[in-house]
Amino acid sequence: RGAASHRRQVFLGTVRSTPAQVAPPYGTNPARDVAGVVERVGPLRWRLVMTRAGQGAILDLYELVPVPPATPATPR
Repeated sequence: RGAASHRRQVFLGTVRSTPAQVAPPYGTNPARDVAGVVERVGPLRWRLVMTRAGQGAILDLYELVPVPPATPATPR
């Protein structure tokens, strides 16, 4: 394990059909399985690159940045 293994992780998931409340576990339906790589690209910044189930060479790219919590208004 090198430094790169701390910055990159494998993502395995499934695509949920619209009427379903919960996505099936990975591997249950290979047509809905997706795989990707999550990479830390900066402080509090990650990138998720995923293949699309059944879509050939199409990739989805997500930039993940946390949203700071709303600060409650202070009484004056």
